[in-house]
Amino acid sequence: MENPGAPRRTLPPERRTDPSGSLGLTAKPLVVQVPEAPEGALLVEMDGVLDTTTRGWADNEFAALLKDSEFQALVLDARGIEWVSSQACGVFITVLKTLRGRGGTLTVVPGPAVREKLVLIGFSQFIPLAADPAEAAAFLTGAAADRAPGASTADLPREVEDGLGHKAVFQSLPDLPGGLVVRYSGTMDRQAGAWFYGLVLRRVEAGHVRLALNLSGLQWVASPGIGHLTGILKAVKLRDGRLVLFGIPPKIYEVLQLLGFSQFFEITDTEAEAVALLKRNSAGTEEPEFPKIFKCPICGARTRAAKPMRGRCKSCKTLLQVTDEGTVFLG
Repeated sequence: MENPGAPRRTLPPERRTDPSGSLGLTAKPLVVQVPEAPEGALLVEMDGVLDTTTRGWADNEFAALLKDSEFQALVLDARGIEWVSSQACGVFITVLKTLRGRGGTLTVVPGPAVREKLVLIGFSQFIPLAADPAEAAAFLTGAAADRAPGASTADLPREVEDGLGHKAVFQSLPDLPGGLVVRYSGTMDRQAGAWFYGLVLRRVEAGHVRLALNLSGLQWVASPGIGHLTGILKAVKLRDGRLVLFGIPPKIYEVLQLLGFSQFFEITDTEAEAVALLKRNSAGTEEPEFPKIFKCPICGARTRAAKPMRGRCKSCKTLLQVTDEGTVFLG
């Protein structure tokens, strides 16, 4: 007898095509192709032509798939797409919105045609891209490592290990809104980079958009691993945040320079320098810390200013002014 409370896993048994035969779609649990993938992930393979003619059919197919199942993560393998129009790329955004509406995630495995189009129209900033389903699974494993059922963003663990020698440690900066120091240890190839990217992206989505990344424990890095660091940079910049790297071993720094990536990252030697940089705005001046907690200069009462203001102390009624720079004056 079917358990009414169990997630539905009804999937089309074979490849389906639109009426014209131009676009095909096959759906199956991700673990069928990648055994180490987390449970609750759906793999959808697309092939053919995705344009304004076939988009309507694709929208309906994805709507039916997501309605008839409770998969929280979808990996869309679009390497079989031979051509895609800009308007038809809206399929990816529609799926993304549906999944995010129920706390899910979308990862796209693009072929050359889809990658070029997603980058050109800016969608690659919103949708994580993976080289293959295995890398997408590694990304999902990282994101799921701290996503216990019913857990809030405040419950994200401080330390996470993948069991393969890779470790990430996260420490909030109480004096910097959205500030987070991240320490990574181990090597960083394609799989490890995807795992780490998933962990960090989860925290970026939780509001930690000012990141100081400690790479002193990084033993070795491959080009795909650097690509995932670039993905983190894009994620924080999209949210008006900032990423600063520090503690980079000399040999790793040489690799960054050789591949031309050192010009994209802000790099310092120490954590103190990185945090100081995070506190400064684009004009080079230190940003005021709001909400600002201070003591009334007259009575010493603890006072809170959510933004620059002019008002009276609730205790002694003294008129106070907090400037844009966070300075407190009488009157």
